[in-house]
Amino acid sequence: MLTNRIISTILLSYTISVPALGHINVHGGNDLLRKCNNVIKIYEDGVEESEITKIMFAEASFCNGMMQGITNTIIFLDAFQVNQSLVCLPENGISNGQAAKVVIKYLKEHPEQLHVADSGLAFLALMDAFPCN
Repeated sequence: MLTNRIISTILLSYTISVPALGHINVHGGNDLLRKCNNVIKIYEDGVEESEITKIMFAEASFCNGMMQGITNTIIFLDAFQVNQSLVCLPENGISNGQAAKVVIKYLKEHPEQLHVADSGLAFLALMDAFPCN
């Protein structure tokens, strides 16, 4: 049990501290906020297809992919009981759109963390929104 918590803490610490390495090009919260906002614009706000640029679509796709990857990682860690007590997603999971909304909300509420690596922020947002009891 304690080993699982230690492994989870190490994984999260690594994800959040990657920008400190300097030589690695890591995108932070500002980029993630812009990219995930494009998910909402394209898929929920009903933007006309002619108004969707290639960059908007690419950024929305990036956010969707990140949300899918992080939620799949959480599910994988749960299956091996490595993620115990960090993130408890709803039993039926969440959509990429819902995950993007959770991340957007978290980033807007925590601007002091926008320098942190995007994947670490996404994980923290899900941890905040879906804590384990």
